[in-house]
Amino acid sequence: MVGVRVGRGAVVAAAVALVGVVGILVWRGAGGPSFDVERAPRADAPECARLLERLPDELAGRGREDVRTEGAAVWGAGDVVLRCGLRPPPPSVDPCVAVDDVEWLLLEARSQGDRKVLLTYGRDPAVEVSLSQGVAGVDAALIDLSRLVKPIRQRGECIGEDEPEGL
Repeated sequence: MVGVRVGRGAVVAAAVALVGVVGILVWRGAGGPSFDVERAPRADAPECARLLERLPDELAGRGREDVRTEGAAVWGAGDVVLRCGLRPPPPSVDPCVAVDDVEWLLLEARSQGDRKVLLTYGRDPAVEVSLSQGVAGVDAALIDLSRLVKPIRQRGECIGEDEPEGL
């Protein structure tokens, strides 16, 4: 039998590398950071389950995060937050914009500060998206989100089609 002598430094280096790899695997296995989002009242609706099955891994140039809340999704450490399962809004004077045949209300009262909050109109359950001001490409994000929402049957239309400024 041939003996191989391994220096103490090599053993320490191998141990440190092993601990690092195990740490990464444990962190990934735990899903890394996870976000809590307020659950929508009807987050368990079948329409929401179907929508969540089709979510993209990336939206507005941001990666999707792990979320502990049913019926919700987060991209970019909270830059984009989606919640499905809200009650459809009543007629509103908030600005409405149609994106690929999906109507979105810009909830002005909730869009203060650094976030814009939009809610689908005429669909049950309703879908809400909240975008931070730092999200570039809001139009592209709304196109992608509208494709996801479109299968939820439309039951009504916005009163006015005033397109909000600066979306």
